[in-house]
Amino acid sequence: MLPIHPILPSNAVQQAKANKVFPDVVIEVFNEFIVKNMQGRRSKVYQNEVIQLIIDKTEGLFGRQEIFAEKWLDVEDHFRNFGWKVTYDKPAYCESGEPYFIFEA
Repeated sequence: MLPIHPILPSNAVQQAKANKVFPDVVIEVFNEFIVKNMQGRRSKVYQNEVIQLIIDKTEGLFGRQEIFAEKWLDVEDHFRNFGWKVTYDKPAYCESGEPYFIFEA
């Protein structure tokens, strides 16, 4: 039997991305907000609006806590794989404002 070695960092990242699965409703909600907020080739999508619509569409089946625990808002790489340039911004602890995503075509 071969000895077990620690996983390489690059392999861990690759495997984590490959195993990431989003419920259809998460992608559906992001798609809705991208289209709704599209100005030119850019769309600003507010995190709290996404969370609320996921909760509403699932009639509370998925709650805020589960959405964060399952990392269903970590959609950046998924959308990048489909050609989007995606950035995420949230205010620092001493700043006010809402976290948001920018999707650019």
